[in-house]
Amino acid sequence: NQEIISVLILLAYPDRLAKRRVKNDNKYKLSNGKGAILNIEDGLYNSEYLVVPTLNANEKDSYINKAICISYSYLEDYFENSIKKIETITYNKENNKFDIRENHFFLNLKINSIPISKPSKVNFKKLLLDLIQKEGIDLLTWSKNATVLKQRVNFINEQKSINENFNLDVKFDDFSDENLLNTLPIWLDSYLDDITTIKQLEALDMYSILLGVISWENQKLLDKMAPVCIKVPSGSNIQIDYSNKEVPILSVKLQEMFGLNETPKILNGCMPLQIHLLSPAKRPIQITYDLKSFWENSYTEVKKELFIKYKRHYWPDNPFEAIATSKTKKHMMKEFKDTNH
Repeated sequence: NQEIISVLILLAYPDRLAKRRVKNDNKYKLSNGKGAILNIEDGLYNSEYLVVPTLNANEKDSYINKAICISYSYLEDYFENSIKKIETITYNKENNKFDIRENHFFLNLKINSIPISKPSKVNFKKLLLDLIQKEGIDLLTWSKNATVLKQRVNFINEQKSINENFNLDVKFDDFSDENLLNTLPIWLDSYLDDITTIKQLEALDMYSILLGVISWENQKLLDKMAPVCIKVPSGSNIQIDYSNKEVPILSVKLQEMFGLNETPKILNGCMPLQIHLLSPAKRPIQITYDLKSFWENSYTEVKKELFIKYKRHYWPDNPFEAIATSKTKKHMMKEFKDTNH
């Protein structure tokens, strides 16, 4: 019968199995990876699977001359050993869940795709690693602490390569997004053992996972060379911004730096921080690498402008000897009275 004939022809031309691309269309994809077009007036129009013994070969889409339809059940019955089954996982962003499927391939042609309803049979670890490779490192949840840790390590590595004054024999892992993706199985594999849903994947503590990659000795060295925070004269611990690998930034209210003449430095004192001085409303006022020069040359003019806008705040004439504060004058007086009560 016709179905047996289609099987015999496919045995002779295994690269000529064709699958309709879209329902009610005349465009097909062949098992050799190329495209083919069927005349819309052909009696086989809208057949899902065809075997195509003859066609007019073109560079892009060939024109089908002769073909015969074949059912999927016959493909399964007679070509079981030729059908390759590959499990895949995709991230459905709209529904925030995994779409896990078993894809059936005949040579280069995907002939079927079946949702997998029994996750216990799925190698989730491999599928998850493949998914992150495809979607990118941002598929994982990067908390502020995890992001800062990445940035600090990348900053150290960058300075080792460009800063002549910074010599460090210790090697830190490369925490760039590109390298984290390339080495994904090395540092993430063991944490995926029981992960089967997107919510579980999102719940992974990336800070702890990355910190576990760094030896205890290197953690201490990192804290010394590129600390998370620095204590300013007001007593506040201000976080350093390492998002620019070449320029570490300290954004701090100007009043909290009163009394400090020397610009804070990191990397064993060989690199000054770029200080972003802010108004009481945390708006940028001035950028400097030299606090002493700012106090001597720019402060008087800045003070005049800020005094008008922020009269409730403390604007001393001598910033070198003034008390650093994050408070208004009213709160400063209250603290002074409470201290001397």
